[in-house]
Amino acid sequence: MPKTLSSVKEEVASYKGKRVRCRVSKGRNRVETIEGTIIEIYPKLFTLCALPENSLISFNYAEVLTHEVIIEVLD
Repeated sequence: MPKTLSSVKEEVASYKGKRVRCRVSKGRNRVETIEGTIIEIYPKLFTLCALPENSLISFNYAEVLTHEVIIEVLD
């Protein structure tokens, strides 16, 4: 079943407050892995608090839909 933007929003909203690992595609076979907690859910994006440095990183739902960001729940 193909995902839609609204189903991605609901899925990410269910991860709020949980510890996750995000694999972010940076292009040209470069991948960055970030671990943290999803802090806030907004209509167009969500924020992640990266654990070692406590920095806020935001992603939009289209990045999850197009697999530029892959979320794996750790809890």
